[in-house]
Amino acid sequence: MQKHLQNSWILFLIFTLFIFLDNLFAESTDAPYYIHSITYQITGITKAYALQNAAELKEGEVIVNNTALEQYIKAKTQLLLNNRVLAEANIQYTLGDPDTDGRIPVDLTVITTDTWNIIALPYFKYDSSNGLEISAKGRDYNFLGTMQPLKIDIGYTIDRQPLNDRAFDKGAFFIDIDSNFPFKAWNLDWNFDFDHYFGYTDKYGFEYENKTGLSLSLPIQFTTLTLSAYQGVSINEENEDKYKAEYGDRYQDYWYLSNWMRLDWSIPTPIQIDGFSKVLYIPSLQIKQNYRPFGEIGEERGGPIGTIEQTISFGRVDWIRNFRRGIDVHLTNTNDYNFYKTTWNKSIHAELIGHYPLINTFELSGRVQGYYYFDEADDKGGLPLRGILDSAVTTEYGLYTNLDLPIRVILFMPSEWFKSKKLRIFDIEQQWTPFIDMAMVKDSIHDRSFTFDDMLITSGIEVVTFPLFIRSFYLRISVGFNLREAVRLKSLPNGDNREIFIGLGHHY
Repeated sequence: MQKHLQNSWILFLIFTLFIFLDNLFAESTDAPYYIHSITYQITGITKAYALQNAAELKEGEVIVNNTALEQYIKAKTQLLLNNRVLAEANIQYTLGDPDTDGRIPVDLTVITTDTWNIIALPYFKYDSSNGLEISAKGRDYNFLGTMQPLKIDIGYTIDRQPLNDRAFDKGAFFIDIDSNFPFKAWNLDWNFDFDHYFGYTDKYGFEYENKTGLSLSLPIQFTTLTLSAYQGVSINEENEDKYKAEYGDRYQDYWYLSNWMRLDWSIPTPIQIDGFSKVLYIPSLQIKQNYRPFGEIGEERGGPIGTIEQTISFGRVDWIRNFRRGIDVHLTNTNDYNFYKTTWNKSIHAELIGHYPLINTFELSGRVQGYYYFDEADDKGGLPLRGILDSAVTTEYGLYTNLDLPIRVILFMPSEWFKSKKLRIFDIEQQWTPFIDMAMVKDSIHDRSFTFDDMLITSGIEVVTFPLFIRSFYLRISVGFNLREAVRLKSLPNGDNREIFIGLGHHY
């Protein structure tokens, strides 16, 4: 354990020292422009504070020349449009008289119009990896003007295996509330996280999960240190599949509590990729303890568990109408240590996502991922693949690729055809996306080796529907199959080799 801790902290200290020294001894250059003031003209409920955070606007920021100023305005406007709670966004500027030092003040005016962000609708979600959900969903994608969502779901859900066995008494009637409220106090950024899950099953009775957390972001020179504290309550929690044979389906002592604290330090490096933000280095530290006053917590929930995590990331993905453009790159090393079991669980994950609209009607999207699990394999290794059930792959290490070609097939615009804004609720865009996913994995459980001979190949089609009156909401239907199995059977396979998804959001 000591060796692992030393290696992680030595890497962290060297990286941090390099960044601080680079910024400390960098030559300063007086810029002729600086942001003097920022005002807001908002049509809707969005708060100025939320817009400031979304566009990363800051008074006093320096800009080297007029060309850089124009690029700055364009980039900040696009950051606002990337938040789909806004229908329109524009940033205008005026220049003041030069100061005595020759610098020119820039006064910004941020002009925005909210899209419609509140929706309630019946919802059907089927994922052949996870099961069925029938619910009524309420969404406020701009809760109290914070540009953060409030999610309320009421319905019935059942996992894949009991659904296949028609054991509907194992399904749960539930209410799920997910809220996130950022705010500013004492000139600092805070965030309040308050989540609830209420469930009832005919077989197991009442269950409840709660997570309450408060985080504070502290600016330290050019970096941001975020401190978070959480409290959790679990009542009649379902055990993980690997523990059910020994401990039963549910936690035997009925209830327990959790506390955890987390520290994340966002450090911009001197490295900048043209058109994107600086490369960020984000070390994180977390300690979590499950406990039950005057009782035992059980082998499967014993701890405490300490986590040291390091992430290097850069990139930006812009929304261009209902297509995406840009890249997103992450490299993450996670090290969990269970002080009760004296065991490590270490992993490395690398991911590159790219989107590029080729013309106005279609886009090329792709993702490459690599995973390496040093200690405990991932029993949901099929998750990146559309066409094989998540649990049908157990990944010790692997390389995954996804390739998509979204094509706009339908643009239904009765509000424009009949010149009536009242018909805008019926305006939709629909994209059809043929895809192919591939993976090479080391999977001892299912006897797969990391070779081309055992490569997993899936393919299918997705249909994504965008209601144009509400930018923050869109629906995806996906059907995929294991191509190797289809060739072997000379027909479309089922079971583990077919996957259907009906739900919200993109696959990646």
